Amino acid sequence: MPNLKNMKCLLFILTLLLFSCDFNGKNGIEIYQLNWRSIDFLENNRKGNYCDLKINQEDLFDKPILTDSDIAHFDWNSQELILTEKGRVKIDLLKIPLDGLAVAMILNGEIIYGFWFLNSESPYGCGGVYSEPKLDFKLKFGQADGYDYGKDPRFDSRIKEYLKTRN
Repeated sequence: MPNLKNMKCLLFILTLLLFSCDFNGKNGIEIYQLNWRSIDFLENNRKGNYCDLKINQEDLFDKPILTDSDIAHFDWNSQELILTEKGRVKIDLLKIPLDGLAVAMILNGEIIYGFWFLNSESPYGCGGVYSEPKLDFKLKFGQADGYDYGKDPRFDSRIKEYLKTRN
């Protein structure tokens, strides 16, 4: 019969393992596609910034396009994500329509901001946050001087703090 001390030690280790597991897939940085149709950029009666994305949790697809494990490094100053080989393959296989793909930056399950994956062959621009991930994975804000709208959300302190602790 096992002694009580060994049983307590085993229970303690199992408890630590249980609490260190992530059952919701909500650890670190994730990028989700949004359940939105593409925006008609030529729609004449629509005013405002097409790149200003107001997002709710129900707007997110069930599974992320990229997870934290797909990101080898996030350069805070240049806002560039360096992907692992697995992450690069995911992006290479991703179909990005000419009018873009709406996505969201998520940190530990919390929506930080929305942005656009743009197709490098697209004639459309964006005055908010965007990336052309098949060329490079730099998160940029406003495609031309004077063509930026609102506050730049890229340098969110929650992401900066997370990156300090990320291995």
